[in-house]
Amino acid sequence: MNRKECIELLSKTGRPVHSLAEDVTAVLQVGDERILVSSSEGTVSSVSGNTVNDTIPVFTFDSWSTATGILQGTTDLGSAFLNGRIRSNGYLTALFPLMAMFQVGRSQSAPD
Repeated sequence: MNRKECIELLSKTGRPVHSLAEDVTAVLQVGDERILVSSSEGTVSSVSGNTVNDTIPVFTFDSWSTATGILQGTTDLGSAFLNGRIRSNGYLTALFPLMAMFQVGRSQSAPD
């Protein structure tokens, strides 16, 4: 899967998370390619590396397939993290509202 296919797939399945507490904008990254995702707007779009603010959560994946698998719930986040298939710039809990965008029936908060 490439970035364009990832954007198309996530755009079809994403929906906004309507909660101010869950308002997350983050970057999904594989190599030098990046996608910007907004949980409050339910948007997925391509973004260049030069436009990303250091305070925005960045999730780096080993592949776009891993990114979509984790977001859609078909790949286990815990094992992917422990195996180095996903890294974060310190905002790992911000991933949960993004996962809620793409997983029907998933809670909109981080697990206890």
